[in-house]
Amino acid sequence: MASVTLDKVSKAYRTRKAAVKAVDRFCLDVRDGEFVVLVGPSGCGKTTTLRMIAGLEEISEGVIRIGDAVVNDVPPKDRDIAMVFQNYALYPHMTAFDNMAFALKIRRMPKAEIRLKVGEVADMLGIMHLLDRKPKDLSGGERQRVAVGRAIVRRPRVFLFDEPLSNLDAKLRLHMRTEIKSLHQRLGTTCIYVTHDQEEAMTLGDRLVLMKSGVIQQAGPPMDLYTRPANRFVAGFIGSPGMNFLRLRREGAAWKPAGDDASWSLPHSRLPACISEDGEITLGVRPEHVRLAMDGRTSSAAHAVSESSPGSESDLHWPATVTVVEPLGEAMNVHARLSTGDAIVARIGPVVALTPGKPVSLRIEPRHLHFFMADETGGRCA
Repeated sequence: MASVTLDKVSKAYRTRKAAVKAVDRFCLDVRDGEFVVLVGPSGCGKTTTLRMIAGLEEISEGVIRIGDAVVNDVPPKDRDIAMVFQNYALYPHMTAFDNMAFALKIRRMPKAEIRLKVGEVADMLGIMHLLDRKPKDLSGGERQRVAVGRAIVRRPRVFLFDEPLSNLDAKLRLHMRTEIKSLHQRLGTTCIYVTHDQEEAMTLGDRLVLMKSGVIQQAGPPMDLYTRPANRFVAGFIGSPGMNFLRLRREGAAWKPAGDDASWSLPHSRLPACISEDGEITLGVRPEHVRLAMDGRTSSAAHAVSESSPGSESDLHWPATVTVVEPLGEAMNVHARLSTGDAIVARIGPVVALTPGKPVSLRIEPRHLHFFMADETGGRCA
């Protein structure tokens, strides 16, 4: 096992017109045995970063260390890493056993030892009965297990995963996600995992690194990014559905929605101290913190429809009209439009019967509100 350190690592591609930075001065310390997930939208630079760690992509500047050794000029085969690819990359003419044993054969390991090591890993992954089959005779999930087994059998110091579950169906993806997390807990090997799926990232990672346009937006434990997002981008990306945002403007001693028909406002004294006296701010609230008040009753994602408590006088009540209802079984997403014209999503319990066009009242507790600057950075107001 080993730590991985990236110190101001950049990757620039030259086009006919200019140099484009896919990764810009990326700094990260991955501790020995840690499971770190690089997450972000397509094109944010996460796979390029992973490929630079693997040595499959040359870095433009910076330093990469695996353990105590600088590996900038070390070829991939000598970095003692194993990579699991999105498309599995199995040799089609080889059996599952031969695919898993290939790296050990290259090292000229004795045949008896190869059989023992492959057998141990195959038993761990539940694929002993598949070792005589070729990739074309395996399902997607079985191929993925073989690809993971090929990486494990090498006992590398670092595992790299490049969106390994994206080609699987939803149910199998959930199952394999659990297996990968269980394997990490048993092996304790350093893992760096790339995905665009924020739910996958939240459930797998000891620490998340959220990227946008080649730059780290926030890094930390999953719940830190969820409860205290550093900016609007993080707040909108982490969580499903993403956070709701409303623009507020200053009117006298209060802040009101930027729309024309605002039925509520926030006193300036209730906002964080970092917010200036003038201009605009962005208010954020997560769908699961939006309650539906209807006929004296309230529903939320945490509990189905129940008799509403009186609540605090400081709670915000927003009149809205339902536009779309998405039943999810244990909950449902209710898309609505506020009187100001802003769209909002509430995740509530599944009991309420709602139809598009139905007027509702939304209740939000001020303690669940987030505030962000209205400038381009969208930074969080403490």
